[in-house]
Amino acid sequence: MWHGTRGWAWLAGVSILALLFGFDRVVHQIVDQGQERRAAERDRYSATWRCQLLATRQDRADCRVALR
Repeated sequence: MWHGTRGWAWLAGVSILALLFGFDRVVHQIVDQGQERRAAERDRYSATWRCQLLATRQDRADCRVALR
């Protein structure tokens, strides 16, 4: 089926391209997950900050409980 080195070189090239594509997909997923995690942390920080700005101690405590 594979005649000489030309067939093996073609198979190696396709395999390398497939591995590079897979690596690219994994890196993009990791970057996206990091961005989502940072956005969630920013939202949590903002919500905590808003809780601290409430007028009464009970309102602040209720707000923090609601964040959990």
